[in-house]
Amino acid sequence: MRKYPELCDRVFVLGVGAQRSGTSWLHTYLASHTCVYMSEIKELHYFNALWNEKHRRYAYDQFALALRQLEQGIHRSGSALPSEVAAQGVRAMRDRLAMFEHGDQAYIDFFSRRVTPDHTHFGEITPAYSMLPVESLRHIRSLFPNILIVFLMRDPVQRIHSALNMRGPTVTATTNEKFRWALSEPSILERTRYDLTITNLRKVFPGERLFFGFYETLFCDASIRSMCEFLGLPFKPGDYKQHVNASAGQQRGSLSAEQIKAGMSALAETYAFCRREFGAAIPANWYG
Repeated sequence: MRKYPELCDRVFVLGVGAQRSGTSWLHTYLASHTCVYMSEIKELHYFNALWNEKHRRYAYDQFALALRQLEQGIHRSGSALPSEVAAQGVRAMRDRLAMFEHGDQAYIDFFSRRVTPDHTHFGEITPAYSMLPVESLRHIRSLFPNILIVFLMRDPVQRIHSALNMRGPTVTATTNEKFRWALSEPSILERTRYDLTITNLRKVFPGERLFFGFYETLFCDASIRSMCEFLGLPFKPGDYKQHVNASAGQQRGSLSAEQIKAGMSALAETYAFCRREFGAAIPANWYG
């Protein structure tokens, strides 16, 4: 960071999840502050790709595909993009792909090229960072000493339900068999082990650099005011009715009693940990 004085006196905000817990909404909210630069690529997937080769291959393929689409002026949804939006996206994707070759230098360059004198904060949110091991978190701290971490949680069973719905109509939580499969699927279950995520975070970062929040109580002035105070940002109300990246599955069938029971059993350690750590702050509609 000594080579990047334009970043040294600014706060690095890193959102580490959890997936399906309001991170897209939070990214949009933080980006609405004129003093905050949030990566236009919401999920950079840099640190998890450094740590996990499978994540690295998947991330490279996805960003390379996104670049090809942007070069053709096409949004990932298939719709056409205004030329200036496409050009900005192309630059961002090329800078992201450079990280696969140049590593940390390219990651820091990504921000140094975009942070202006008006920005007091900069950052990104990638929910996959909730699965990072301690050594990766230590690496992040070494790069950004002036870092603040935000971790949002959602009722664990409901988080898995939402994650399944996000995968589309071919994988839903409408049958007990598929929900039980999710409870043993590492890519889904590991993202829900809040106890492991929090334990790892606390091994690396002091408590004053960690903010823990809950999806169920996020969308109100009180919660956002508390987060702004933690981040050192002026409070501004959010658009609490706009749930960014909400899955169509949120309108699908509710969980069965059998699914809830199986989920609570599989995630009993997580529920117990959260109750011990957060007590009355746990939202009233959590199952466990």
